[in-house]
Amino acid sequence: MTINNKVFYNIFIISLYVVMIIYTVVAFLPPFLLHFAVLPDLTETIYRFYHNFCHQLPQRSFFILGNKMALCARCTGINLGIILTLFIPFPFRSKPIIKWSVIIALLIPLIIDGMCQLFACWQSTNISRIITGILYGYSTFIIIRIIAFNLIVEEKWKW
Repeated sequence: MTINNKVFYNIFIISLYVVMIIYTVVAFLPPFLLHFAVLPDLTETIYRFYHNFCHQLPQRSFFILGNKMALCARCTGINLGIILTLFIPFPFRSKPIIKWSVIIALLIPLIIDGMCQLFACWQSTNISRIITGILYGYSTFIIIRIIAFNLIVEEKWKW
C-alpha cells in the first residue's frame, strides 16, 4: 500500500462522485427548463441522452412543475443511493464497515420488486421504486468502493 495508490484511489472515487452528482442534478433540469420555457433544444438533448440509460416511462417517473424528470423513479433512487454513500465514513481498509450480509440484503428489495413487476405479480409505485433504488444504489456503490480499494490500494488482483 503506497501513498500514490491511496491518492489515486481518492481521486478515482471523488471523480465517480462528481460524475454521479452532475448526472443526477442534470436529470432534474428538464422539468424546470420546460416550465420556464427556456433552452428547448437543451431540454430535448437531455431527455435523449438519459433515454440511453433509462426507459423514462411517464407512469414510472416523477413530475416537477407538471413536467417529467429525465430519469424514472427507480433510476433516480439508484443515483441518490450512490450519492448517499458519500456520507459514510470509509477509512483505508479492505473490509467494509457494514457487514456483507447487510450490503447484499440492501440489493434484494429492488431485485424482488423489479422481477415481480416484470412477471406481473404486482405493480410497484414510484415511492417503492425510489426506495428500492436508493437501497440498491447505496449497496452497489459500497461494493464498487470495496473492489476499487482492493484493486488500487491493496493491489489484490485475485480474490
